[in-house]
Amino acid sequence: MLDVSKAQAELKLLRSERDVLKERLQCEEDARQLLDDHVKVIKEEVEKLHEKGEASEREKQDALTRLEVLSDYFKEKEAQLQK
Repeated sequence: MLDVSKAQAELKLLRSERDVLKERLQCEEDARQLLDDHVKVIKEEVEKLHEKGEASEREKQDALTRLEVLSDYFKEKEAQLQK
């Protein structure tokens, strides 16, 4: 009889511990999912910023090229006017 009572008490304790662990596991899984979602959003934002940076660099190069062409053009015109 004593063994049965002891086994039942241990079973109750183990079930209680199991329930606590299940709850902790669920909390950890929820936190993990939240972090995964944040990582996905951040990666998407980084990719967008990278694309914007590349587009800005292309615009800068285009502007520098136009500036160089116009500068050369006006230097030629100035040289022609001084002749």
